[in-house]
Amino acid sequence: GNDILLMPPDEEIVINALTSAVQSGEISIERINESVIKILAAKRWLRLQDNKFTNVDKLSDKIATESNLKLAKEIADKSITLIKNRRKAIPLKPGRYKNVLSVAFSYGIPKDSALVFQDLVSKNFLRSTRFILNNRSGSRDFEKVLRTARTADLILVPYYMRPSSEDNSKKLFKKFKPIINRLLGARAITVLLSFGDPYLLSSFPASNTYLSAFSDVSFSQQSMMNAIIGEIDITGELPVSIPQTTFKIGFGISSKKR
Repeated sequence: GNDILLMPPDEEIVINALTSAVQSGEISIERINESVIKILAAKRWLRLQDNKFTNVDKLSDKIATESNLKLAKEIADKSITLIKNRRKAIPLKPGRYKNVLSVAFSYGIPKDSALVFQDLVSKNFLRSTRFILNNRSGSRDFEKVLRTARTADLILVPYYMRPSSEDNSKKLFKKFKPIINRLLGARAITVLLSFGDPYLLSSFPASNTYLSAFSDVSFSQQSMMNAIIGEIDITGELPVSIPQTTFKIGFGISSKKR
């Protein structure tokens, strides 16, 4: 029932796979045409053919308007999905924890989006230690994180990396995986937070508490914080099934705000 494959990790592989599927008869050319017609009809409905150019001087009239920002917040709030809550940790009570550790895992882009959530941790938890591990991090950074984890009573693990076919991404994930497992195996309450990759749980099935935001935009990060500390209801449901787990499309644990 899908008409568009959105942001595949490797476009060439997808194109070749679809071509092979049509040539082998697995997918009919009529089915491909049906999707193409629907996409073209959507473009026509939006009247994209009338004007293919955008006046950049007037973008502010259409982007980041009050109504758009309100809608973005509403979408982000409703997207937060609680998938595991074994120790009934969610919603968290910030005042209960004396030593909070938040360790974000990312690629290491120049303007690190992980800073958004880390700043929110600082604002909502009075005593917190925050780290961002990325492609520049080494063994000394890992040792420092694990040393801090020994005395933490709450460990947050926000994860920003997305699935990719690139070798560097795979190597970085292999580098991070043992550290994440050790954090999730700590005595403290541990919360694994996915900002973009709902399938992350397949690699960390032992996680006791797992939530997904499906995006790393600032609205999603703010909604995630509001969700885990009980300032908003959690009503999200999985739009996909998670491989190697029992969690299927439509699953989601509801949690009322405090």
